Formats: sequence, C-alpha cells, structure tokens
Amino acid sequence: TFPETLDKSTFGHPSEYAKETARQKALEVYNRLKDEGKTPDLVIAADTVVAHGSRILEKPRSVEGAKEMLASLSGSIHKVYTGVVLVAPPSSPADGPRVLADVEGTEVHMQVFDQELIDAYVATGEPMDKAGAEPPSYSKSALYL
Repeated sequence: TFPETLDKSTFGHPSEYAKETARQKALEVYNRLKDEGKTPDLVIAADTVVAHGSRILEKPRSVEGAKEMLASLSGSIHKVYTGVVLVAPPSSPADGPRVLADVEGTEVHMQVFDQELIDAYVATGEPMDKAGAEPPSYSKSALYL
C-alpha cells in the first residue's frame, strides 16, 4: 500500500529513487504483516523506473500519458533502473529488520516509431502498468530495435 510519491528531486540519480521506492514498498509490507502478528521470513520488493534525460518516467497515469511517454522515447537511448530489496526479521529483538538493497541499470535503444504504432500498442492496455509505458524487455515488440 506504499504510495509511490517520493519527491524525485531529492535523489541524486534515478537509480537511487528506484532503490528507495523498492525499500519503502518492502518495509511497508514487512511492518504491516508484523503488526498483524504474521512476521514474514522474507519480503522481496522491486521498483522500476525509466530515465530519459533528466526525467524519471514511471507508470503512465492515463492513455494520453502513455502515448506521450512512448513518443518521447521514440528513436532515443534511455536507461531503465530496477531497485530490488530484501527485508528479513532482525538478528536480535533490539534491532530493526535486516534490509539488503541493490539496483541494476540497463541502456535501451528504441527505434523510431510512428503515432499509428504508438496508438495501436497503447490500445492493448499493456503499457499502463509499465514504467515509461514500455513493453517488457523480453517482448518482440516492433518498438524495440
């Protein structure tokens, strides 16, 4: 239930933003379950963002937003960052939960694509749950080189 509303401007790099969002997601789940008396053995959380220039692109909020994101990425090179966090119970009762966090970045080269292709892809609904409205990396979508 963590609201993904961290202030992007307070992070020096998009990778740090992705890692902190994943950390907050994992801690929210861990603490909520613990408060319910169900302390988990391990919580794994992730967050992915697209960095295009100095902009961090998350999931689009609307169909028009998805179209705008894809149009801005057309023919560009950008980075995709995924933060992954593990949270486990503390080693001793006096400590807080153990947290392990890492982040990975990937450079993505997008081909140039026209508005008709963008519209058709957005109409599938697939980009609405993807950072930067992008197809997954394993996709053979015509949007990738």
